[in-house]
This record gives sequence, structure tokens and C-alpha cells, in this order.
Amino acid sequence: MKIALALRDLGIITGYEDGTFRPGQPITRMEAANLIYRTLAYLGKLSTI
Repeated sequence: MKIALALRDLGIITGYEDGTFRPGQPITRMEAANLIYRTLAYLGKLSTI
């Protein structure tokens, strides 16, 4: 849970609409893509098109 809170503080993950994290629940492809995108943005690794 500490990692989830740290990633939330960095703006990489937001949790669900009710403010919870559900680490035991599978994520969708869209959620995974969003996680990758936000991580790359945080690291400054996104190139402009």
C-alpha cells in the first residue's frame, strides 16, 4: 500500500472514483496504458509528435 500512496502523491495513479485502491483487482488495458503513459510523462520520456 505504501507504493500505491507514493505513486498517488506523484500523480501517476489516482485510484478509483471512490478514492480507494484495489491492488487485488485486475486492471484493464486502458488502465495499464494510462499507467505507462503517466509514468513516462513523470520521467520526462515522452517525445513530441
